[in-house]
This record gives sequence, C-alpha cells and structure tokens, in this order.
Amino acid sequence: MEQREIHAYKLDGTYAGMHVATDEQFNALAQKRGLVEGVKPTMAVSTDPRDHNLSPYQFNNFMDDNGFDVIGANIITAIATTDNRKANRIKNELRHRSTYRFERVLFFLNSPTVKALIPDDVDLSEATLAPLWLAAKDT
Repeated sequence: MEQREIHAYKLDGTYAGMHVATDEQFNALAQKRGLVEGVKPTMAVSTDPRDHNLSPYQFNNFMDDNGFDVIGANIITAIATTDNRKANRIKNELRHRSTYRFERVLFFLNSPTVKALIPDDVDLSEATLAPLWLAAKDT
C-alpha cells in the first residue's frame, strides 16, 4: 500500500497533526492514540493588528505611506527645542527597533507628551490605525 498524507484529530476534535502513513499504519496509530482521520484544517488569518508585529521595513512603509513620517519629524523637532535627549529617545523609538508591536506604537502615539504635539485633525485612534497596520504587514 502507498503512503499518503492523513490529517488526524483527537476524539475531542482537536487537530493532532498530519501523518504520512499507509491506511494500515494510520489505523494502528489511531487505535493506539485515540485518533480519527479528518480533513486538512484551514488557517484563519487574524485581523487583530496585535497579532502582527512589523519589521523595520514594514514599519517604515506604515509611517511613510500614511504621512506619519512627517508627524514623527514634527514631534521630534518640537520636543528637541526643550529636551534634545528626550527627542533622541523618541526618534530611536520611531526608527530604530528590530520589531514593532501595534499596542506599543498605539500607546506611544497616544501618550500625553506625543498627543499634545499632534494636530487635532489627525486621527490616531485604534480604529484608524488598525487597517493601516494590517496593510503594512503585507508590504
């Protein structure tokens, strides 16, 4: 008999993995471990931006494609007039990380120091940023 891919599930419906085996081999394993054959599971892609970290390249696209690079530069310039050290920290936060997490960026953009420097007509709410973040993850 020829081997084939067999997708196994536990009796409670939990996916137990894929096995390459003949029917006889799988039946012996299934009886021993309490498994049943099923269809290949589909993987649902999360639409929660918290589930998708961005690389520096993706984050730069997120910033540049949405005009946030200009806002970031304005924030750094405004802070540098009173506290150059703090401005450098913010600049590093915006541009020099190895990975970017949505909740951290959202927290940063809505922090009192930064929020006070953002024009009132610029919406940096989660509802606005989430679809932009998800679009950047695919760049």
